[in-house]
Amino acid sequence: MKDGTPLPAIDPEHRVQGFVRSPGTFSAEEIQQVMRHVSESVVRIRVRTKTTYKYPRTYWKDEEAEYYHRAMLGKIETSDSDALFAGSGFVISQEGEIVTNAHVARPDGMEADLTIETQDGKSFPARLVGADAASDLALLKIDTNTLSPLTWGDSGALRVGRRPGSSATRWTSASRSPAERCRGSPGRGSE
Repeated sequence: MKDGTPLPAIDPEHRVQGFVRSPGTFSAEEIQQVMRHVSESVVRIRVRTKTTYKYPRTYWKDEEAEYYHRAMLGKIETSDSDALFAGSGFVISQEGEIVTNAHVARPDGMEADLTIETQDGKSFPARLVGADAASDLALLKIDTNTLSPLTWGDSGALRVGRRPGSSATRWTSASRSPAERCRGSPGRGSE
């Protein structure tokens, strides 16, 4: 307290109990296992544009202008470096097909040289098979069959209230608030 007196003790009954994992959720070990499996299929994409890239750079005139949010200055900078262009994607087939975002494969619609870097440090030149700006998806191809693709799921098999990979319907999880599920306190439809 401001006058130096100690704070009163907290009544143990008012303390929120420790985190309790709600049945039907995944443990840290299960999440780590999935991440290890999936990381083999995730790649880094380095992008070097074939033309000089021009972009605006703005800054405040001085500290007073920054404080009052006025008097910004700007200039057009150019870059032929790939330092600003990188992204990620994932392998979808044993034949070296990779899905990424269209804005990664063709930054601002510019043609670019693409290089795929894997988790184990290998690099492969890639070619753009196709890009759709409306959905922001692009398909790349590399000449290797050594990468492991992600396993596709069947979204048509999912139903509202059902967990992926589960045959049991989980209506009770949806009827409790997230706070109730984290605390493990009983709520409507408790498990």
